[in-house]
Amino acid sequence: MGSGVVAVMPTRIIARWALGLLGIYTLSALALALPARATGGQIAFTSQRDPNSEIYLLDLDTLQETNLTASRNNDYSPAWSPDGTRLAFVTVRNGSMDIHIRDIASGQALALTGHFADDLAPTWSPDGQRIAFVSYRTGNTELYVNDSGCLREECEASIQRLTQAIGLDVLPHWSPDGRHIAFVSDRDGDVEIYMLDSACVIPSDCDDSPRNLTRNTTHDASPDWSPDGRWIAFESLRDGNSEIYVMDSDGQDVRRLTDHPASDRSPVWSPDGAHIAFLSERDSLAGIYIMDANGQNLQRISGQLTLGRGFSWSPDSHEIAFAAARNGNMDVYIMDIPRGISIPLTRHPALDESPVWHP
Repeated sequence: MGSGVVAVMPTRIIARWALGLLGIYTLSALALALPARATGGQIAFTSQRDPNSEIYLLDLDTLQETNLTASRNNDYSPAWSPDGTRLAFVTVRNGSMDIHIRDIASGQALALTGHFADDLAPTWSPDGQRIAFVSYRTGNTELYVNDSGCLREECEASIQRLTQAIGLDVLPHWSPDGRHIAFVSDRDGDVEIYMLDSACVIPSDCDDSPRNLTRNTTHDASPDWSPDGRWIAFESLRDGNSEIYVMDSDGQDVRRLTDHPASDRSPVWSPDGAHIAFLSERDSLAGIYIMDANGQNLQRISGQLTLGRGFSWSPDSHEIAFAAARNGNMDVYIMDIPRGISIPLTRHPALDESPVWHP
């Protein structure tokens, strides 16, 4: 790092960078490094330090880590409610994967599902009232929805089925207004992006739900709605290799945003709608890149780190939390995008990954 870069660093960043070179990682040093923020923040992540997989909560004000799930079994896939008061996650406590919800303030837990088949990928509706998820309970991979405030003894009975087709229906993503859910399916013989009316449950007589948005003969996947609901970013193989595209929410006006021989995948809009982050292998090592919403001003932000599972934008769109390995150890980092500084948040010999920023 050149002296010109160090000269403009805030004191907090200089302290953290210097201590990092010396291999010294303490709570006080990390506190110096973190960018100043008006409201602090929290990041949920998955860790295998107990040694099974658990959900931890990292407070960015105090840098204290709290085990939220503390079970003898494995817990995965944390997903915050829109108001940040509850956390949904996947747990393997009864021999299969089920979805539980934990209230952060009280610590009380609710079993949203309790089936012998696997239920996974919980996704909150924008109003926090419902959770869509993927389940194998019919012997086929379908989408389901349940009331996030269901009574404990009635939760399993209140589950409603959203899709019914031969094939895989996965990766549900709610529209910002909660009226629609985009998802990925191979029901027509190739992987496509579909959209359904979130009010249409099986059995239903809803016309044109779900409907194919991409209608392409190759792989189209990883849909992500723009914050204003006007566009959907996605990955596609339609031009020979995986690139990032954007289309209107009705599937019209498809526009290609990236053009590189390497694989570009998993686009995620920034909360302010100005940027799209995605994964790419264009520099021989998988990395996180960001670009303007129109595909301009591309930059790599993850450095020369080996990426782990998951990345998440901060609510103000200035930072990205991600999992990466340096010296063979997988930890959670944040990237301060304006300053171009990556900071390790966890320093544990066990695997830490799947960070999700508090909304």
